[in-house]
Amino acid sequence: FWIVPDKVNSNFKEKLRACSEVFHCLGDILSVNNLLYFAILSPLDIDPVFIQEAIKKAGYENKFYLGLDAGSTTFFNNNSGK
Repeated sequence: FWIVPDKVNSNFKEKLRACSEVFHCLGDILSVNNLLYFAILSPLDIDPVFIQEAIKKAGYENKFYLGLDAGSTTFFNNNSGK
């Protein structure tokens, strides 16, 4: 999942800071001391409910939305356009 700070009314620097705060709150919720642990997790290992909880814990409720990388190359054919 992607976290998108769509309604964080600020510049890029502040939006990046907000994402970092959510990321660290997610680490707290999952009891992960080493944030590099996220690099080895499958996207399916983290329930979106935990991500929403981290957004709320960081103080950004209703300011983020969750994005999904659908991997369109796996179902879109450039040759046929379908």
